[in-house]
Amino acid sequence: MKINQFLIFLFFNTLIYQPIQAQSAEALLQNMDFLIAAPKDKEANVLMIIKDKNGTVKEREATLKQKGKYKKLYRYTKPEKQAGIATLSLPDNVIWLYMPAFGKAIRISLLSKSQAFNGTDFSQEDMSGIPYSDRYDPVIINANDPDFYILELTPKSKKTKYSKIILTMDKTNYYPIKMEFFNKSNNYFKLATYKYKKQDNYWYAKEVIMTSVLKKHSTSIILSDVKFDQGMNDDVFTIENLKAELNNEKALLTKELIVEKEEDIQIKSLELKKIQENYFGSNGDLFFLRQQLVQPIQDLVFNAVQDIARNRKYDFIIDNSTNLIMLYSNTEYNISDLVITNINRLKKLDEIKDRQNPSADKDGNKPAVVNEELEKKNAEREDKKAELLSKIEERKAAENKKYHMYQY
Repeated sequence: MKINQFLIFLFFNTLIYQPIQAQSAEALLQNMDFLIAAPKDKEANVLMIIKDKNGTVKEREATLKQKGKYKKLYRYTKPEKQAGIATLSLPDNVIWLYMPAFGKAIRISLLSKSQAFNGTDFSQEDMSGIPYSDRYDPVIINANDPDFYILELTPKSKKTKYSKIILTMDKTNYYPIKMEFFNKSNNYFKLATYKYKKQDNYWYAKEVIMTSVLKKHSTSIILSDVKFDQGMNDDVFTIENLKAELNNEKALLTKELIVEKEEDIQIKSLELKKIQENYFGSNGDLFFLRQQLVQPIQDLVFNAVQDIARNRKYDFIIDNSTNLIMLYSNTEYNISDLVITNINRLKKLDEIKDRQNPSADKDGNKPAVVNEELEKKNAEREDKKAELLSKIEERKAAENKKYHMYQY
């Protein structure tokens, strides 16, 4: 009796404990988000230091403006080639990229948000400022450390390149100490470390270092001249305002630099058009891949139609899905179901032949050589498929290398 009472107590205790644990994890993550977005608004100068595996260093400068949780603006000031380029994060997971030479903003798609932010080790998603509690489901995996909470964050959306993030959080003030990022293959590939500083009544990340572990590449973001609660206007976070600010600065650009930027944009436009043709044109990869996938089905249908025509002595069989103008046709002559039945019958016959094949081994494996012509076709298809995948990978690599319109 005592054992049964103990098991019942343990069962109900488990039911009660799990929601509290989950709720505590959610509350901790919300506390971190609240700390990050605590000021009514924030303004700062940003220094980006990018180091590659060979020790080569590049520096970029920008201004940061943020209001509340969901409005964030990065605008580059140096080097000159990138001056005026901006990313604007808005509510509802909206991110805009503004290119001065285009004179218009480009909305970044969900897939593009996983791409690198201006050639750094941060992604567009990392820099968006969207609260983590909006994007991730947290679970506490270690609460026993005296100084830190350790949480595992699982993305709510599948449209991210992260499978999970291991977050180490300060137990006193709830700011992040480090984040370990895992890719879709569940491999650890990025590390973010944070140095927080208190100014006035607010904590802020004075320095964040994002390291690409596999690439041995890192990006540091350092804030200076930080100001809080300046009464920032909502108009700051509009595309129209970006255009107005850029027009005010155009007078500072040299004629040579303006010409150079326009030439760069023309080159990028041509490259983009070429990429679109390679992928989606009449001879593009998408057309070729569709052809490869559909061809075996078309062969089955064609062979079934030929058999039906011979057996029933038809003179004509017309494809009703084409653009052929047919004013009327009696459903009695529609042989679509018959074609499907014929295909299924042929498949079953093939399966019976395979089972009855005396040359099959004990495991039911088919003989090595059955139809040389079929094997040849399959080999050709595999070669074409491998060639296609290789071409796609090469073009993706070229696209990633070339299609960063605002890199050096």
